[in-house]
Amino acid sequence: MTAGLVGIVVKTQAVVNIPKAYDDDRFNPAFDIASGYTTESILGLPVLSPHGDLVGVIQLLNKEGGPFESDDEKVMMAFAAQIGSTVDNTLKFEAAQNQMAQSHKRLQTMERQMQQMESKLEDEEADLMLERKSSQRAMRLIEMTKSLSSTERVDELFSSVMSQAQSLLGADRSTLFLVDKKKKQLWSRVATGSEPIRIPMDAGIVGQCVIKNTPLRIDDAYQCEFFNQAVDQKTGYKTTSVLAVPVRSTNGEVLGALQVINKIQDTDSNLIDIFDEDDEQLLATFCDHIAVAIGHCEKNESGQHQMSEGINRLQALQQQLAMAEQRENDTTKEQGRAKFMMELSKSLAGSLEIDSVIHNVCEQTKKLLECDRVTLFVKERDGRTLYTRVAEGADTIRVPIDKGIVGETVRSKLTMG
Repeated sequence: MTAGLVGIVVKTQAVVNIPKAYDDDRFNPAFDIASGYTTESILGLPVLSPHGDLVGVIQLLNKEGGPFESDDEKVMMAFAAQIGSTVDNTLKFEAAQNQMAQSHKRLQTMERQMQQMESKLEDEEADLMLERKSSQRAMRLIEMTKSLSSTERVDELFSSVMSQAQSLLGADRSTLFLVDKKKKQLWSRVATGSEPIRIPMDAGIVGQCVIKNTPLRIDDAYQCEFFNQAVDQKTGYKTTSVLAVPVRSTNGEVLGALQVINKIQDTDSNLIDIFDEDDEQLLATFCDHIAVAIGHCEKNESGQHQMSEGINRLQALQQQLAMAEQRENDTTKEQGRAKFMMELSKSLAGSLEIDSVIHNVCEQTKKLLECDRVTLFVKERDGRTLYTRVAEGADTIRVPIDKGIVGETVRSKLTMG
């Protein structure tokens, strides 16, 4: 783990950026000699857990068009934070799995995958980033997902989701409904401004949203055949614009729906506006995060908190996404990279197998920075060795933790430059 520049990163825990490898006395050309490969530029970064513990090192070789730049370091520092969170949670999950397999045979059928946040920022989001209002919305969405990722019980999810949905869309009211398959009903434990309620599965606009598994955007509720006017007549409230979006699991199953009512155009005059396509896209993205949070809550409750350590806290990624939104007026290259980083998070959400995580990180990082080779080193549980189970063009390798660039990164917990 102390060998070569990787070892230096482990030791110093700092970024190492070498424009010409053979001009740097820290570079060990033994691998080039053995493989016939020619190393030119090198970028090595420590991969830290959310608690600051070293979990690995990522090394990039030979960027096309010249050496790695300071912008590359910034992008990879942000991505390394996400990688650290993912690897840390993955290793914790594997450790918990091994422990449960030995001491709790009754949990042998427990699911091995945990859902993570998935971004649904589509092509329109590039345009939204140029607008101040859309940028602020995206930043609020990121902050909201932080609280969702830390929620452990479904009961706690309702009030948080509904208050955040109102703030996000500028709506007067909102309600999160979940599906009760046994009773064929929709239920809300806490509805904003009302007591817990149960309604038939197909009742009202939200019921049709669930049954048809499609968003419903209504400009005038009283012109909609699905709208139940009896609720307004009983409460004296006037429903005008409605937006209902299904909450779907990763396999497409409808878990419920989030409904927002009466978009406020002007807070001073309380004028009602209609929900537009951008509102629908934004709420759909929020619903994806809700689905992940519901999955986490259900697993946490059914496992009697045995899987609590495995719930992914995505604070590092969310902070970097916020930085990307704030750079809305930067160059096209910077906007493209920010969008690509958000897409990279999708590739890490599908698997908690460490081999798959390493492979995805290396492949996607190579595309992101247009470099020839990428290696992600993960710290062994013994704390003395770094290893990579999937290395491009080579077998699994292990290096001492206090040698080379990786070693420097482990020691200092800093990015080397």
